[in-house]
Amino acid sequence: MKTFILILFSSVLLLSCKNDEKTNEEKQTTEEKGQEINATTPAIVEKTITLKDQKGEVVINGKTFIEYYPGGGKKIKFTGDQDENGERDGKWLYFSEEGLELSVTNFSHGKKHGFSLVKYPNGNIHYTGEYINDEQVGIWKTYSSEGVKTNEKDYGPAK
Repeated sequence: MKTFILILFSSVLLLSCKNDEKTNEEKQTTEEKGQEINATTPAIVEKTITLKDQKGEVVINGKTFIEYYPGGGKKIKFTGDQDENGERDGKWLYFSEEGLELSVTNFSHGKKHGFSLVKYPNGNIHYTGEYINDEQVGIWKTYSSEGVKTNEKDYGPAK
């Protein structure tokens, strides 16, 4: 998966760097409080990019990333936003092939940051907890596939 995302990110980078020549209009600047502000286009690609392979299809529309399961039918596997570097940023969702939401995890610039919830294929909660800067913090709860709480662990505050 990391290799696939690396290839995907490289493709996006190549496409976004295709035209380095800027028109005079794009090079216009303004002065504000004595500092020059560049008025060029934003770093996020505002095009839709679609990549397909035997593992499925990935569509990047602006900053939104969507990965589909292979075999057509447009069944979403992962979806979420990316930052300007192509890192996960914001709420990311993972779905089963049947369309059931199996996890919700929040990210900040590629690191897990915020609430996370993971479910069993039957829809019952598997575990919940919070991350700060990719580190488990606070109380995490684990449940059986029948919905009975089986464990609770306090990871304490962020270090």
